Order: sequence, then structure tokens, then C-alpha cells
Amino acid sequence: MTVSSQFPRATNVMWVDRSSGAKLGITYEPASLEISSIKPEGLVALWNASHPEAIVRPGDRILEVNGKSFEKLGAAAVQAEISNSQMLSISFARTLNWHMRLDTRSGRLGLRLDPDSLQVRAIDEQGMVAKWNSSRPSFAVRVGDRIKEVNGVRAADGAAGVHSELRGEKVLDVTLARDVTSAAEALFFAQQQTASVMKGESGGEAT
Repeated sequence: MTVSSQFPRATNVMWVDRSSGAKLGITYEPASLEISSIKPEGLVALWNASHPEAIVRPGDRILEVNGKSFEKLGAAAVQAEISNSQMLSISFARTLNWHMRLDTRSGRLGLRLDPDSLQVRAIDEQGMVAKWNSSRPSFAVRVGDRIKEVNGVRAADGAAGVHSELRGEKVLDVTLARDVTSAAEALFFAQQQTASVMKGESGGEAT
């Protein structure tokens, strides 16, 4: 895996001027602000063409717009800033995805999630996620990580479906995402994923 090209920076900042009426040309998940697609025509595509060192990609997540932070103010405030301002300074983070398999027939999940973004707010030390963390420290779930999919049910299609799938006693195949805070973290995580594949592991399982 060539991490240097996939993660040239852990975070990027983009400045755009919409006073001409041009559109950003992106779609993103309203709850998490993760970018789903980038149109070939639009301000983000123009930015990418002229700033190869700071390219915005699908899968990146909007962290902040004009000082309005997702973590402090929530998705609605950030979306309002995007809609209402002509001059935009947008901070993005790369995201890393990984998988875990849990069997909640052996115990409760032990996660508290944001109801809309599915971001992890707390981890119960007695739950199955804590057991996963003990057995797979390189892929340990942290507060701030986000659930993207459970047993094929995608967060992009609505948080309610994911919450429903998490209920009950069953095997859960979970895809998670984490914002990259540094290039070193991206490199370490990629190396752990490569090592896991070489060992024939698939994220692992906690039972």
C-alpha cells in the first residue's frame, strides 16, 4: 500500500468564492458530512485541479466551515454556513474504514451512539466492543469513530435502519470510519491493515 499518495495530508483546508453563482459540486451525507461524490463541474473539482497537494476526495469529511465546527455545533450549523455564505473556508479530514464482527448473543454491544451521525459517544467497559478492543488493540474502537454500515444496512440510507439492525442478539458485521488526525496515524493504520491481510485475518471477531 502506498500511503504517501493516498494520504498526502491528514487534513486539508479549501478556500472557495461562490459569489459568481458557481456551486460546490459535491454531495455529502447530511448527518456525518462525509462526502459521497464530487461532480466534474463545480468549485471543488476546480480546486482539485489547481491544488494537487490538497485534493478533496469522496470519503473525506467536512470538519469545519468558516470556523463553524461539526464537533461543537453539529451538522445543521455547518450546513447552514455552507448554504448562507459566499466565501467559504472548509476543513476536511481523510477517513479510514475498517471492519469488526461481534456476536451479541454472547453479551450486549456496549456502545452509546449519537442518534443521527452514529458517532461513538461512549464505550461500556463490560460490553462486546470493549472485548473487541482488548483483543484487537490496533483496530480498537474509539470515542469519535462512526458506524457506516451494519450487516449491509448503510448509515447513508438513514440512521434509523442501523439502530434497528444493532438491536437484538445476533452476529454483527460492522464497518466503522475514523477521521485521520495525522499522516503518521494514517500510515500506522494502513500498516496494521496490511499485516492483518497477510495473516489471513478479516478485521477479526469478538465472541
